[in-house]
Amino acid sequence: MARPSKRERKLPGIRKRTYTRKDGSVSEYWEYQVYARDATGKLKREWRNAPSRKAAEEARQERRSEIKQGTAVSATKLTLAAYLADWLPKHALKKNLRPTTRASYETIIKERINPRLGGILLQRLNEQHIEDFIYQLQTVGRDGKPFSGHSVRNTMVVLREALAQARRIRLIPRNPCAEIEGVTIESKQMPQWTPAQAKQFLGLLAKERYQTVFLIALTTGLRRGEVIGLRWEDVDFESRMLHVRQNITDVNGYLNKGKPKTPSGQRDVKLPPSAVPLLQEHRRKQLEARLAAGPAWVGAGEFGDLVFTTSKGLPLHPRNVYRRLTQLIKRAGLPHTGLHGLRRTASSIAHDGTKDMLAVAQMLGHAAPDVTAKHYTKAAEDAADRTAEAIERALFGTE
Repeated sequence: MARPSKRERKLPGIRKRTYTRKDGSVSEYWEYQVYARDATGKLKREWRNAPSRKAAEEARQERRSEIKQGTAVSATKLTLAAYLADWLPKHALKKNLRPTTRASYETIIKERINPRLGGILLQRLNEQHIEDFIYQLQTVGRDGKPFSGHSVRNTMVVLREALAQARRIRLIPRNPCAEIEGVTIESKQMPQWTPAQAKQFLGLLAKERYQTVFLIALTTGLRRGEVIGLRWEDVDFESRMLHVRQNITDVNGYLNKGKPKTPSGQRDVKLPPSAVPLLQEHRRKQLEARLAAGPAWVGAGEFGDLVFTTSKGLPLHPRNVYRRLTQLIKRAGLPHTGLHGLRRTASSIAHDGTKDMLAVAQMLGHAAPDVTAKHYTKAAEDAADRTAEAIERALFGTE
C-alpha cells in the first residue's frame, strides 16, 4: 500500500487507502475516523469510507455533529429482512397483536417486503427505495397483478412501524418512510343487501344446515368469528340476549380462540323476537344429533359448548361457511357478498329503522359511531324520494 504524503498525514482521522483490482488496476478511496458510543454506551472507534478527501472531511464533520446531538447510530451490516425477522415477534408481544394480525404481518413481510427490499442494508434504505417499492406494488404487484390500494396501504403500515422502531433504538438515524405520502384509495360502497334482498335470502334457508348461522349474522350484525365462536352459555333465551365474549378465527389454516376484535366488541346484543324460536329449535336438533352420534361426538374442546358445530361437535371452519353462503347467493341470483356483507346489511337495516347511530354502533361493537356511519350504513332505498319530497314541501308546498 502506498505511503500517504505529508499533507495527507496532517489530516487528523482521515487517510487515503488504495486497493488493487483483479485486472491489476489500482483505485483509491478515503477513510475517516470518529468515536461513537455503541448500544452499551461504550466509546467505539469506527472507520467509514468516502470517495474523496473533501467528501471524507464533510462526512466526518456531519458524523461528529450527529454524535454531539445524540442522533448518531453505530454502523451495522444488518439487512432489512434480518431486522424484520427480529422485530416482528417482539412487536407482536409488545403490542399484543391478535393472531390474525400477526399472521397478516408475516405474509406482508414474506411476500411483499422481503422479495423487493429485504436484501438492502437497513442503514442504506432510503426514500427512493421506498418510492420505487410502492410503484412496484402498484404496477407489477404479484404475478403481474397490481396490489389494491388497501393492500399497499397495509404494507406501508407494517414497514413504517418497523422502521419507526429501528429509529427509536438507534439502528438508523431516521425513518425513510416518515415523509412518504400515503397512496390514494378510491372510496366505494361495500356490498350489502336491501331489506327486500335480505328477506329473500332468509326465505331460502328453511331446510338449510347453516340456516341459524346465517340468521344470527343477518339479524345481529355479529362478526364472522363471533358467530362461529358463540357458546350456549352466551345465549340468554329469557332476555333474548347474546353475550358476545369469544371469537374463532382461521390463522394459517388453524382455528384460534380469542376475544372479540376490540374491547368494545365484548357486548350484549338483543335478538329479534322471531329469531328466538329458530335458535331454540336449533338447540333441540343439536342435542338430538349429539345423542345419536354417541362416542363419535368429539366436541369443541377448548372452544367450549358451541352453538354452531359440525356433525361431530367440532367448530365450523370459516372457509366452509363462506363457501356455502356463496352457493346459496348464486342460486338465489342475489348480489355477491360474504358474512361481513350480512353484518353491513344488518347495520343499515337497523339504522334505517331507528335513526340511532349510537345504538347501531353498540350493536356492532364499534367504539365510535363515526366508524359505523362511514363504513356500515347506507341510505335507504327511498332516500332519494324522501329528500326530494322534503325540498318540494319546503320550497313549493303550501301551509
